[in-house]
Amino acid sequence: MRTSIQLRLGAALASVVALGAALLSGPPAVAAPAPSPQVTCQTGFFCAWSGPTFNGLKAERRPVPSGQCTLFTFGARSALNQSFEYQRLWTGAWCTGTSILLAPGSSRSNLSSAYGWLGGS
Repeated sequence: MRTSIQLRLGAALASVVALGAALLSGPPAVAAPAPSPQVTCQTGFFCAWSGPTFNGLKAERRPVPSGQCTLFTFGARSALNQSFEYQRLWTGAWCTGTSILLAPGSSRSNLSSAYGWLGGS
């Protein structure tokens, strides 16, 4: 017949074993965050996507020098400037019409218009 001291010792030992197992298993798993746009655009480049929220066709361009202009093969609806220079997106041919300026490291996930031209600031 077990004494109450033996029962208490057994319960205490079981608690210590359970605690040790929990500590050895590590922290609880958490869901990984969604990849940021920086993960999909190389450092030193300007990236644009045909869809909002960095989806659809993607174009990667080296930064365009100030006073120059280049064409995308589609109208950009989201963009990320991973270059080290200010870049400007334009709606009209040869960098005319409405424009938006993207500073180095900045992004736009839902452009109100399709921007088809990229120029240096």
